[in-house]
Amino acid sequence: SYASSLNIRYRNALKALFASVSLSLTKNDNNLLYKKSIADDGALIMESIEIDNEVTTQSVNYNASKYFSRIKTTVTANSRFSFSEYPQIVNDITASFRSAVQTYDLNIDSEITKWFSINGSSSFTTSKLKNINDQSNKIKNWSNSIKTFFYLNDSEIFNIDAEHYYNQIGTSSNNNYFLNLSYQWTLKKYKLDVKMAWNNVLNTKNYVNVSNGEFFSNENIYVLRPSQLLVSFKFSL
Repeated sequence: SYASSLNIRYRNALKALFASVSLSLTKNDNNLLYKKSIADDGALIMESIEIDNEVTTQSVNYNASKYFSRIKTTVTANSRFSFSEYPQIVNDITASFRSAVQTYDLNIDSEITKWFSINGSSSFTTSKLKNINDQSNKIKNWSNSIKTFFYLNDSEIFNIDAEHYYNQIGTSSNNNYFLNLSYQWTLKKYKLDVKMAWNNVLNTKNYVNVSNGEFFSNENIYVLRPSQLLVSFKFSL
């Protein structure tokens, strides 16, 4: 295994500005190559064959954050680019696979007032897997979330969580939306926390996620619980 990296960092504490860039290159020389076959019933059969092979990965990372004191807000942005190349034997066909992944993240954390704070995040990822003779569908994943906290007084907190997930593979795409509400009341005299939560307010039925594996594209569908109310108590003796 061989690895090399280069890191460049910038820090300005007076302006609350931080940034960094990193480059990395890894190379692995292996003496075993995995042969994978898909059976008629969908089972994955794996065998190891003594063949010398090489796996290389290149990646670039960017990161920057800035704090705005007037609005008590921190903005953070990240991005990552990764490229990998590796051999595979799939259904008795030997091919060199190439994987390319791009990720962009943005996060905003703000305490606007003493009684209200908000956190928002967004992440966008594209993934492409291809071999010499064929190219798989390009996958896109986009997720967004907003969390708000209302501090009604010293003992009461009201929270709203909203989330959105978008997945696309080829010409097929789907959107999932989620909304959760919660209210927490602290009884300091009795050392008791009472929390009432309304989960899955929109009564979303399914959550779908798509991703690329080593030589395949994968789609997972999760069946979710229906909308529900939950009351919980937390106390100390």
